[in-house]
Amino acid sequence: MSAAASSSSSSSSSGPVDPSRLPSGMDSRGIPHSDERRWKVIYPIYLNVNKKISEGRKLPKSLCVEKPSVYDIADMCVFLKLNYVIEDKCYSRDFWERGRVRVQLKDDEGKPLRPEFPDRRTLLRFMGAKIPNLKTRAQRLANAPKEETPMAPQDDKEDRETAKAQKKAEKKAAKKRAKK
Repeated sequence: MSAAASSSSSSSSSGPVDPSRLPSGMDSRGIPHSDERRWKVIYPIYLNVNKKISEGRKLPKSLCVEKPSVYDIADMCVFLKLNYVIEDKCYSRDFWERGRVRVQLKDDEGKPLRPEFPDRRTLLRFMGAKIPNLKTRAQRLANAPKEETPMAPQDDKEDRETAKAQKKAEKKAAKKRAKK
């Protein structure tokens, strides 16, 4: 490798920034932990007991709740005295699920604001345990309109038998029409 090539590759500013040169608490883009873009995102679906892991649930069902909302998560943030922002965004795997909460977990030094919640997973576990006890949640669920239960789907065998009977009746009717 020539001297010109080695000097140009080491002084290039287009590559990643050396983390040792950054002030503490900043990422490679120079954004501090206090910036909302660095806060952890929590979608209610992460805590929804009715969803599969493949649909976005992040915890075991034993730690999840039924019908969580962004307001439940926000109430928990108020209780824990964590900074939060409610955003009107859709979850990527289920775009009918609207709303998410951004939560600040670290200060500008990169240290957890609350030592008992160093990361999103521990916060989610705590929220899953405490959200069912929220008074505001009980009021919200009591005032919510009742959902109609959908009819149970018929058994496949019954569907096949019904379709067979309809075909037979149609053939019989077609034969009668052909004889006339």
